[in-house]
Amino acid sequence: MVRADTSTANGLTVQRELFASDNHRWTGIRTSVRNDRDTDFALTSMVPLLIRDPAAISVANAPFRDWRVVRMSRQKNDVPGCYRPSEPDDDYMFAAFQSGGIPAGMGIPDQSADDDEEELPFTVVSEPCICIKNKTDTTVPGLFLGMLGQHEHLTAIALTSTKDRNEFYEMAVVCEFDDVTVAPGETRASHWLLFSPADREPEKLDEFGAIMAEFFGARLTTKPRPVVYCSWQFYGNDFRTEDVRENLEELKKTPVPIDTILIDGGWMDYRGSYEAREEVFPEGMQHVADLIKTAGYEPGIWTAPFIVDEGAPLVKECPDLFARDKAGQLRTYQTSGHTSYVIDPSAPLAEDYFTRTYSKLRDWGFTYHKLDFLRAMITTDDIRFRDRTMNRAQAYRKALALVRKGMGDDAYMLACGGLFEASIGIPDGMRLGSDVKGAWRTKGVNKQSTIWAKMSHLTRIKQNVFRNYLNRFWHGDPDALMLRRRDEPFRGNEKARHLSCGLFTDEEAFTCVVNHYLGGGLVCISERFAELDEDRRALMRHVIPPAGPPARALDFWHAECPTQFVSEIVPACPTLGRWWTVAVANWMRNRSGRVVDLAEIGLPRELDLVAVFEFRTQQFLGILPVDEPIPLRLPPHGTRLLRITPWDGTHPVILGTNLHLSGGGIELADVEIRTEAIRGRIHTPWDYPVVITAAFPNGAEPIVRTATVQRASPAFVISKQD
Repeated sequence: MVRADTSTANGLTVQRELFASDNHRWTGIRTSVRNDRDTDFALTSMVPLLIRDPAAISVANAPFRDWRVVRMSRQKNDVPGCYRPSEPDDDYMFAAFQSGGIPAGMGIPDQSADDDEEELPFTVVSEPCICIKNKTDTTVPGLFLGMLGQHEHLTAIALTSTKDRNEFYEMAVVCEFDDVTVAPGETRASHWLLFSPADREPEKLDEFGAIMAEFFGARLTTKPRPVVYCSWQFYGNDFRTEDVRENLEELKKTPVPIDTILIDGGWMDYRGSYEAREEVFPEGMQHVADLIKTAGYEPGIWTAPFIVDEGAPLVKECPDLFARDKAGQLRTYQTSGHTSYVIDPSAPLAEDYFTRTYSKLRDWGFTYHKLDFLRAMITTDDIRFRDRTMNRAQAYRKALALVRKGMGDDAYMLACGGLFEASIGIPDGMRLGSDVKGAWRTKGVNKQSTIWAKMSHLTRIKQNVFRNYLNRFWHGDPDALMLRRRDEPFRGNEKARHLSCGLFTDEEAFTCVVNHYLGGGLVCISERFAELDEDRRALMRHVIPPAGPPARALDFWHAECPTQFVSEIVPACPTLGRWWTVAVANWMRNRSGRVVDLAEIGLPRELDLVAVFEFRTQQFLGILPVDEPIPLRLPPHGTRLLRITPWDGTHPVILGTNLHLSGGGIELADVEIRTEAIRGRIHTPWDYPVVITAAFPNGAEPIVRTATVQRASPAFVISKQD
């Protein structure tokens, strides 16, 4: 149902539409304004929702001090998650953090010495959605609020408390139109602002994602999920032809099933001209692409399509190519050691620039593209485009579409640092969080602010798992696995110490691998293979090839980051049926206990018993009722992965393998299950022994048997008899 009412004043007609779904689960508001004047006017914003009276909002029978809020955020370096508006703790600090003004690659600017005492703001801004629940009684449905779209405007959902933080002060939903011109007779409309009751936050986010997919007709890319080698997280700007050769030789001697070799930033002379930097690639980029293709991999390359370095010849050749600010000056964008100008996608030369750039890269042989610094177009609201009817959201989407047109639909596009919802339907992959570093927690080269000091690898995991609901549109990219052990920076480059050094403990390294599994997207690795220890290299087999759906967090509300994540596995071999994996993490610095509540997983109601097997330790934990809690002890920053398999007491089951984290979801084939034996074969690109564990009914205690099989002789038989 849709109904509308209008109001007219000062030559403008404002319309408000109200929507209610047929099942009464969703309602919505959309506003529009029509210019009935004889002259243009500038539209700064629309505010479809503004609440300033505490009596006008009631959520989950909870006073404001008992609210807990799950929020999404606009940019990849922002930190989505759960916070409590009345508690100015670390979760609140991350929620209030806005990364838009931070120079890319330079960290957060220095702040005052008494930074720890600096009071946090009373307003937290979200986009595109928030979910509010009662933290003391989660059985009461809460409120979900989300903006259905990001291609017509950006949106700020601002929640403000009183200065004592105990009471509600204001909620405002602001649709940002950036002073666009509305001509006589024209109408501009907001996206639909949707409301719905919310029982559980992760399920509501997933439902919201499904609505967006249906509304925009967008589906997951049909391209395979790639395994990408990325040069940046080891070599940084100093990746050379000899490094390409060395790694290709190592991969030839000891293969890793990689699809793409990506030459990351630093290969070019200027962002804008994109010619090889002679000191690192003297033979040119076509030569490098040929080396990669000859070795059997897809060549990939890094660009920053929305910016051009101020020293690039293009700046003088095409001064009208760039956006400006309100004062008419060229709009600059700061990255580490560079000042750049932002391209205006409405400029007449923009499409030609994108076409020439990506045609050249294709001619060289590059068909995988990592696009970086895409946020340059949207970080500040004073940017102005030649087409004054175009705001930041529209400019971003138009520019990304022009880049896609330039590289071709068959090329693989990985978008990094751009808008999420405004990208739907264009890229194949999407970076979900901040750049990873080679340790759980690292210190920057400069003095850092409080929030920067508290960011760790856990922050990157949090960004990844909270944005999982968007992975129906693209392959999520959690950034590179960094598994090496290294105490000193490569080639003595102290400025890149955080890249080449590897200080993860063994348990932290395993957790990094699990993080890639939880995303259900592409896998990215970055190493110098000549020095990678064999045990760390072997960890890659747990997540390559990529498999499994994006995981769902069971405890969104947990301080710092959720600790339990469930994935439903539908295996490649249909005779195996389905099962679930539950990743359980300890984010503390000391050994700690966790309890898995099987009732929270969402198992089928008809299921009574399950067989539980732990991947990391390869331990069978028993046949358990579905309502029985499972206590675990976990090491610092460690993760355990439970395979939860239905058990009927009559038929034997596979409990798991030691190969892939899915527990047999991709590596088991042609499995035949009989009362006395299980037969099948493995299918894997890895040359490691694979241990398969099975359980056979035998009264109160099942009989557990294993078989070890090699890739060269893939058939296996597991017999109930020893």
